[in-house]
Amino acid sequence: MARAAQNLVDVFRGEQCIMGEEIQDLLSCYAVAAAGASDWAKQSLVCGTFKAAFKIMGLDVDAESLANGCPSLGTIANWEFRLAAGSLASVIHDIKKDAERLKEVDMPLHISLITDHGNRKGVDHLVKVIMWSSIDAKGNRVIRRFNLDIDAGEHTAVGAAEAIKRSLSVLGLEEERDNLRFSHLHGDRGGGGAVQSIFPELQSLEVLHILATWTNCMLHALQKALETASIRTFGRTALTYIIAHS
Repeated sequence: MARAAQNLVDVFRGEQCIMGEEIQDLLSCYAVAAAGASDWAKQSLVCGTFKAAFKIMGLDVDAESLANGCPSLGTIANWEFRLAAGSLASVIHDIKKDAERLKEVDMPLHISLITDHGNRKGVDHLVKVIMWSSIDAKGNRVIRRFNLDIDAGEHTAVGAAEAIKRSLSVLGLEEERDNLRFSHLHGDRGGGGAVQSIFPELQSLEVLHILATWTNCMLHALQKALETASIRTFGRTALTYIIAHS
């Protein structure tokens, strides 16, 4: 325990942040989950967390050492870029490996695409997620998911489809088309990115396979039924808002 405490203190003995790549990735994962938080806020949270840990462990680390050892705003941004690049490279590797595995049995890798177009707090967003079946390190069958990106997109079906194609292009899987297929689309039925509207556009752009299928989000369909019944019974109250946005 004493050795572990000393290792932690040693990180804050220098004049700049010297945290290793594993710690960088760990902190970056939590930082990017703070949607809408500024780099200033992320920096404060990192600093505050370490300060709290020092107090819990009874360690004496002065404010200057704490400030020197914590990442700067530029460092936090660089960590997030490195994490994004590493995550993307890892996903591309996994997809190609799974495609090669299925190629041995003369089967393509089927990839499902999930999209959601909406507006939160006045900010348009088009979320794009891919899913596919895989085998983990222990030989278990698993479903892998990856959020490609989130951008403003457009409220037209054509614009949303073109935005999705641009995002998929970063995967660089054009040469793997014989080994994999984007064979399913899942999303909401409403809004500019309605699944039934962007489906034919994605097929015309040759993003989705000609035999691809689509389904709408049944969770939202069930929520809408509850929301409508609640509004008719109780009116537009806090309860109906919670049902609609949960």
